[in-house]
Amino acid sequence: MESRVGPRQIVIISQNARVNGSVTVLAGGSLEIRGRAKISGSLYATAGLTATGAGSINACGSTISGRATIAKASGLVTFGDTGSCAGNKL
Repeated sequence: MESRVGPRQIVIISQNARVNGSVTVLAGGSLEIRGRAKISGSLYATAGLTATGAGSINACGSTISGRATIAKASGLVTFGDTGSCAGNKL
């Protein structure tokens, strides 16, 4: 099963949530994955090809079982960092 984040949508995958399948973020969409959330498929974010560009992609302390592909995003991308954004398990 695949979930999609469309243009001008903001989706938050809450702490400890589970997503069974892949997540695709389309151009102009924004995604936040919070601590201990799990995606059993892949994460694709190939936005930024339109005038509106991609929104932010923020993944902190989460688990992604498949591939993580983020390309041409014009918004802020945080994929694990020091301080308040814990690393991820891929």
